[in-house]
Amino acid sequence: EKGMAGQPSGGAADPGTGGAVTEAAGAGETQDSGTVNLNTADSAALQTLPGIGEAKARAILAYREEKGGFSGTEELMNVPGIKESTFSKIKDKIAVE
Repeated sequence: EKGMAGQPSGGAADPGTGGAVTEAAGAGETQDSGTVNLNTADSAALQTLPGIGEAKARAILAYREEKGGFSGTEELMNVPGIKESTFSKIKDKIAVE
Protein backbone atom coordinates (compact mmCIF):
# COMPACT_ATOMS: atom_id res chain seq x y z
CA GLU A 1 0.00 0.00 0.00
CA LYS A 2 2.80 2.44 0.78
CA GLY A 3 4.14 2.02 -2.75
CA MET A 4 0.78 2.76 -4.30
CA ALA A 5 0.17 5.81 -2.12
CA GLY A 6 3.58 7.20 -3.13
CA GLN A 7 2.94 6.97 -6.86
CA PRO A 8 0.09 9.48 -7.27
CA SER A 9 1.82 12.09 -5.13
CA GLY A 10 4.96 11.72 -7.23
CA GLY A 11 2.99 12.26 -10.42
CA ALA A 12 0.99 15.14 -8.98
CA ALA A 13 4.14 17.14 -8.29
CA ASP A 14 5.23 17.11 -11.95
CA PRO A 15 2.60 19.39 -13.57
CA GLY A 16 3.65 22.30 -11.40
CA THR A 17 7.18 22.40 -12.83
CA GLY A 18 6.27 23.93 -16.17
CA GLY A 19 3.62 24.43 -18.77
CA ALA A 20 1.16 27.02 -19.95
CA VAL A 21 0.76 28.89 -16.66
CA THR A 22 4.06 30.76 -17.03
CA GLU A 23 3.26 31.76 -20.63
CA ALA A 24 0.45 34.01 -19.37
CA ALA A 25 2.95 36.36 -17.70
CA GLY A 26 3.53 39.61 -19.56
CA ALA A 27 6.95 40.58 -20.85
CA GLY A 28 9.04 42.20 -18.17
CA GLU A 29 6.75 41.11 -15.37
CA THR A 30 7.64 38.57 -12.76
CA GLN A 31 5.79 35.36 -13.46
CA ASP A 32 3.16 33.75 -11.25
CA SER A 33 5.81 31.40 -9.91
CA GLY A 34 7.77 34.43 -8.71
CA THR A 35 10.58 33.97 -11.22
CA VAL A 36 11.97 36.58 -13.59
CA ASN A 37 12.24 35.46 -17.21
CA LEU A 38 15.73 36.42 -18.39
CA ASN A 39 14.58 36.56 -22.01
CA THR A 40 11.68 38.99 -21.51
CA ALA A 41 12.40 40.91 -18.29
CA ASP A 42 13.06 44.63 -18.52
CA SER A 43 15.61 46.50 -16.43
CA ALA A 44 13.15 47.14 -13.59
CA ALA A 45 12.19 43.46 -13.33
CA LEU A 46 15.85 42.40 -13.34
CA GLN A 47 16.60 44.84 -10.54
CA THR A 48 14.08 43.07 -8.29
CA LEU A 49 16.64 40.26 -8.07
CA PRO A 50 19.08 40.27 -5.11
CA GLY A 51 22.47 41.63 -6.15
CA ILE A 52 21.27 42.99 -9.49
CA GLY A 53 21.43 46.76 -9.73
CA GLU A 54 21.07 49.12 -12.65
CA ALA A 55 24.53 48.40 -14.09
CA LYS A 56 24.14 44.61 -13.98
CA ALA A 57 20.62 44.85 -15.38
CA ARG A 58 22.01 46.87 -18.31
CA ALA A 59 24.74 44.26 -18.82
CA ILE A 60 22.15 41.47 -18.87
CA LEU A 61 20.02 43.33 -21.42
CA ALA A 62 23.08 44.06 -23.59
CA TYR A 63 24.15 40.42 -23.46
CA ARG A 64 20.64 39.24 -24.33
CA GLU A 65 20.48 41.61 -27.30
CA GLU A 66 23.91 40.54 -28.56
CA LYS A 67 23.34 36.80 -28.16
CA GLY A 68 19.65 36.72 -29.06
CA GLY A 69 18.54 35.47 -25.65
CA PHE A 70 19.53 33.02 -22.96
CA SER A 71 19.36 29.28 -23.59
CA GLY A 72 19.59 28.45 -19.87
CA THR A 73 19.81 30.22 -16.53
CA GLU A 74 23.48 29.21 -16.06
CA GLU A 75 24.32 31.31 -19.12
CA LEU A 76 23.73 34.37 -16.92
CA MET A 77 27.24 33.81 -15.51
CA ASN A 78 28.62 34.70 -18.98
CA VAL A 79 27.39 38.26 -18.44
CA PRO A 80 30.20 40.59 -17.31
CA GLY A 81 29.84 41.32 -13.59
CA ILE A 82 27.67 38.29 -12.81
CA LYS A 83 29.73 35.89 -10.75
CA GLU A 84 28.81 32.49 -9.37
CA SER A 85 28.09 34.05 -5.97
CA THR A 86 25.46 36.37 -7.49
CA PHE A 87 24.04 33.54 -9.60
CA SER A 88 23.68 31.24 -6.59
CA LYS A 89 21.64 33.93 -4.79
CA ILE A 90 19.18 34.35 -7.67
CA LYS A 91 19.10 30.98 -9.47
CA ASP A 92 15.80 30.04 -7.83
CA LYS A 93 14.26 33.38 -8.85
CA ILE A 94 15.11 33.30 -12.56
CA ALA A 95 13.83 31.32 -15.51
CA VAL A 96 14.37 31.09 -19.25
CA GLU A 97 11.31 30.61 -21.45
